[in-house]
Parts: sequence; structure tokens; C-alpha cells
Amino acid sequence: SILCMPVRAADGSVVAVVQAINKDASQGGQFTPLDEEMMAAVCDAAGVALAKARHLTEAEQERVKSEALTETLRIVSDTGGEMHEMLEKLVSHVAYRLVPADRISLFVLDEIKNELVFRVTESGLLDVRIPVGRGIAGTVAATGETLNLADAYDDPRFDRSLDEQTGYRTRSLLCLPLRARSADPNNPGRIVAVLEAINRHGRSAFTALDEHLFTVFAEEVAPTIARRSVETSYAKVLSGGEGDQR
Repeated sequence: SILCMPVRAADGSVVAVVQAINKDASQGGQFTPLDEEMMAAVCDAAGVALAKARHLTEAEQERVKSEALTETLRIVSDTGGEMHEMLEKLVSHVAYRLVPADRISLFVLDEIKNELVFRVTESGLLDVRIPVGRGIAGTVAATGETLNLADAYDDPRFDRSLDEQTGYRTRSLLCLPLRARSADPNNPGRIVAVLEAINRHGRSAFTALDEHLFTVFAEEVAPTIARRSVETSYAKVLSGGEGDQR
């Protein structure tokens, strides 16, 4: 015997289902109208509890986002002219708090050479260059689309060479562009950097909420990266050398 009922939210939408199977033979083996009434009461209580839990979760998410954005503004304001220091702090102090993952990296776009400069990881400053269009980060830089992959190896654009060299196994991957703000509402803005997270902690894949939090973070950080990149390029012209994006 089976008794099954929906759990509904305040708007009437179904958010869960409660099911009982095989009533004890000592109690008749069949579910009765009284059982239905009792289960209906349980479903009503469950609907209220789930609603409260959802509101608490949303409030916690807003708190985390607010604290992260406050920290972002502090870092951007306090770092001064040292771009690499600012980027390192943004990743280690903010990005990892927003989305827990094995690795989070920030690639700054060198528009002159059309390459992504791999500058930031949790361990510090690196200088590796990736052509735009190569790998997942290069694809995002070229297309401007956000990529959320449950298993990077299923995507032919993923470059496995680093995994093969280190023995590390990339699984879930979230990568999105950082765009400079544009005065034209029809222009999404030029891409100035790419943010990539690898192997989500506690989940098999990155969530829609992870995408949202990273997008908010990117919107706050991108204008500063764009401005600093222009300042760095201008300094290179004045000095007559290549320098670096610091």
C-alpha cells in the first residue's frame, strides 16, 4: 500500500513530496482517511519549515555577498597602484569566500598581444601566457560566454596538458569574463579579464548561485582592472619598455 502527498509552498507550488509505503499489517495493512489527515498535517508543517529554511538561506547568502563586496571595495581602495597585489588579495580574500573551490585563478587580458596573463592563484603571483581562444579560459575571453562544466574532460576545448604534467584531475569548472563598463547600453563592454574556479568543494558541480556570486564580484572588480590596465599600458609607452601589469 502507498500513501503519497505533495508539500506545497504558500503560493501553492509543489516543493516536496511525502510518501509512506506498506502500512504495518498489524494495523490493517491499508492506509485510512485518518492516515491521510495526519499526513496532510505533516505536509502543511513541512511546507512552513521549508519556507523558513529557504528564507534563512537567502538571508545568509545576502550576508556573504554583502561582506564580500565590502571587502572588494576596501581592497580596491587600499591597494593603490600595485595591480598584482590587488588581484592577489581579491582572489584569496574574496573569491574563495564567495565560491569554495580547489583553485581560483584570475587571467588579465593583454590586448596588445591578445593573450591572457595568468597572474593570480592563492599561492601568489605567476606569469603564464595563454593565447585567446585556447583552452576554457581562452575560449571565454574570445566568446564572452560563461562556461559551467560538470566535468571539464567532457568538453573538447579543455586543455588537459597541465593535469597530465601535475597529476591533478580537473572535474567541475566555472569560468566567466570580466567586462569593462560601457556607456552604450547595447554594448556589454570589452573583456579585460577572465575568472576561473576549478573543482567545487562540497558539490559535484558549480551552481547557478555560484555563477551569480561570481558575476556580481566580476562587475565590481572589472572597472578597476580596466583602469589599471590602461594606466599600465600608458606607462609602458612612456617608458619605451614592455614592463608588466603591476
